[in-house]
Amino acid sequence: MYVIPRAGDYSGGFTYTILEAGTSLAGTFSAVTGASPLLGYKLSYDYVNKQVSLTVSPVALGSIIKEGNGGIIAQHIDSLGSLSSTSVLKRFENAIFPLPTADVYEAFNQIHPTPNGLISSSVMTNEFNQMDGIVSFSFLDRNAHMIKDQLKAAGANITQLNANVAPINSLPSTGRGERFGKTFRFSDLYTDGMANSQSMPQNVRTTVGGTTLWAQQTGSYIDQESKRDGSATLGVAGVKSRLTDTSAGVDTLVTEKLRMGATVGYGKTTYHLRQGYGKGKINSYRVGLYSVWEFVKDWYANASAFYGYHDFKGKRTLTLTGVKYTNSQTHHGYHMGGMTEVGRDFAVTKEITITPYGGFGGLYFKEGGYVEKAEGLNPSLTVHKHNNSFIQAKTGVQASRVFNVRGMHLYIYGKMGYIYKKNLHNSQGIKASFTGYAGNFQVFVRDKAQNMMNPGIGGSILLANNISLTGNYNAELSSKLRIHQATLNLTYMF
Repeated sequence: MYVIPRAGDYSGGFTYTILEAGTSLAGTFSAVTGASPLLGYKLSYDYVNKQVSLTVSPVALGSIIKEGNGGIIAQHIDSLGSLSSTSVLKRFENAIFPLPTADVYEAFNQIHPTPNGLISSSVMTNEFNQMDGIVSFSFLDRNAHMIKDQLKAAGANITQLNANVAPINSLPSTGRGERFGKTFRFSDLYTDGMANSQSMPQNVRTTVGGTTLWAQQTGSYIDQESKRDGSATLGVAGVKSRLTDTSAGVDTLVTEKLRMGATVGYGKTTYHLRQGYGKGKINSYRVGLYSVWEFVKDWYANASAFYGYHDFKGKRTLTLTGVKYTNSQTHHGYHMGGMTEVGRDFAVTKEITITPYGGFGGLYFKEGGYVEKAEGLNPSLTVHKHNNSFIQAKTGVQASRVFNVRGMHLYIYGKMGYIYKKNLHNSQGIKASFTGYAGNFQVFVRDKAQNMMNPGIGGSILLANNISLTGNYNAELSSKLRIHQATLNLTYMF
């Protein structure tokens, strides 16, 4: 850039101001403010020739974009050296030069794969639900049949019902810590009360002798907030996902106090990342084994173990100056997990039962690598395979009571529980590279452990020996996750 006096008649004895600086200087200006944070400016003043020269050159991306996962990406691009002028990565770099610093940070935050960590967490939450709930689906229903038979034998006498509720409740009712109404819950046996889900299921079961056949339909909703990474952006984009799941199984009495079974299931998850960062679908297939055991009078223990396979189809979106560029990918994953719970029923009175419980579970998840199909200015990522390990502990207490309302038997219950969930890999690093370039980078999810309160209340009414109506409300509350759940279920026992 040159600043030259305009041609014209300049009279002697007068001072004409052509260019001013803050102080009188010759040489290089101490500071220059330019239009782009990614360009460096050098401004010099030639005192003799009365000219100002401006030199513009790119600066290291990592010297401007420093914080969070976006800063890791910027430093990695710097390490790649000179980029091909025709490459998508170079075109992306050229496109962000005119943008203000905040928009540049946002662009870098959209070209790394850390949301995969929270997507995996939502899948694992649903799988924890299956492990935690599948046991009570079968065995509590058998308890309902037993109550029905006792009502029939007693002529539906409420006094005898009250006398029988406590011993029946003491059977291995699985006492799920993640759900309420552990005994005499009828169709609510299928309620999926895991911390990160909201369900309204329907179920069908039939029993032949000591063997039970069952099928279930489940719907869940998970809302996971974004995870800050130290930058001015939202950080790791949060996930909102919805699941529909169908399972079927068979179980049988191995001994008078031990029931064992097997199950298969299919689930379809759709998810959206916050701020339009992406979306996708996941098809999940699982097989599992479960058992329920009354090992001592009034005590129960249940256990379940599962293997699952998952098909991922995802899209990652980059938005620049209002234009969206979406890359797509497919990959696979699998998980293995197990869960157990122990509890005890206390008959406080003939009508009231108190059930403290505690449980623990673990899950290992491995996710395969993939190469994105690029679109427009969105650079393709080659994401490496990675794995995660999750644990969950729970404890709580439930109170329940039976009423006789105009000849109908009403069962009311409520609980207060606590759930602790943690990813054993504290940083949850994910390695990737820009497709076609050597070297790789690692970005981090850092999903912290969650401490969740789990209150709930509900009721079941026995309309007839074969028909029951159940409704409940359940909430899971933490600083990053808030779930409210309501269920209404009508069941015909046959």
